Amino acid sequence: RQIESANYPQITGLYSNSAGNTRVLANLNISGSLPKPTNYLTTPGIRADFLITDFGHTAHRILSQKSVAASAEKAVLTSKALTILTVEQAYLNCLKQQRLVEISREVMNERDLIRRQTEAFYRRQLRSKLDLDFASVEFNRAEVVLIKAQNDLAVAFAALNTAMGFQGQENYVLEPIVFSVTPAADPESLVHEALNQRPELLGSKDRVQAAEEALKAAKALRFGSVNSIGTLAYTWWGREERPSGKDISNPGANLGWYGVGVASSFPLYTGGRIEGRIEEADARKGDTQATTRAIANDIVLQVAQAYFSRLTAEQQIKVATEKVAHAREALTLARERYKAGLGS
Repeated sequence: RQIESANYPQITGLYSNSAGNTRVLANLNISGSLPKPTNYLTTPGIRADFLITDFGHTAHRILSQKSVAASAEKAVLTSKALTILTVEQAYLNCLKQQRLVEISREVMNERDLIRRQTEAFYRRQLRSKLDLDFASVEFNRAEVVLIKAQNDLAVAFAALNTAMGFQGQENYVLEPIVFSVTPAADPESLVHEALNQRPELLGSKDRVQAAEEALKAAKALRFGSVNSIGTLAYTWWGREERPSGKDISNPGANLGWYGVGVASSFPLYTGGRIEGRIEEADARKGDTQATTRAIANDIVLQVAQAYFSRLTAEQQIKVATEKVAHAREALTLARERYKAGLGS
């Protein structure tokens, strides 16, 4: 909006009062250092300035800033997406730590039961002191694991509060999430979708467009500008002049007046200032384009990493499911051997 204001008339109310060797000019400014004193002048007025054309300089600056604004909107979307991702990760981590606390507590309770059973057998001389020591050590280990799991859960809740923007150490009762493994989409389609929807890449493209418009605006400085001015004022002469000491040469008066004008300016030689601005804008454009390519490459890499990590996790789930089944079977056998007195 600041840049667009140049396309509209700039109307200014002025009040000037001069004396001595200064006077009020037709454009309602003050001029000084005249060779002789002038009258006391009091002039209220209105001045209007209007840019007729600057050969696209302002227009390209407006387009550049619009692209910058669009890029800022994409940055907001990027921040929202990262916030959602962080909250989801913290939520899932809390669920995991909650489950680990439950498992650690179950293991500790079971170790405590075994320790008490072994202690009862030891008192009846059915188990050795070594078995009781082993059972006590396992109970202590389980207790340490539970304490660590509880601390990790507290840290996970703190991370969740931070991700949501809350301060404090509030804990929540989280609802469990049911997961289902669905077939992965084609990697090429995922990459294509990411390149078309990732807001940080879209924002970087807007910045490239802004750099291109800024370059055009810098090139338009070569052609100068055409401006117009209009003034409407009323002036009072407030002092008499007596150059010979007797006769009054200027008795004082008042006058309403107006003025209009058009001025055109264009650079002939600027010492390389405009060329330097053009080179600077061109360099920024190249830097922004390089950043856009880097962001696109990072997105392709992230999609590939996420895709193969998902495939790996899918295989790990299958392997882990089989391991859980074998572990449960081994646990059942171990318990039966223990009950039968065939194992420690």
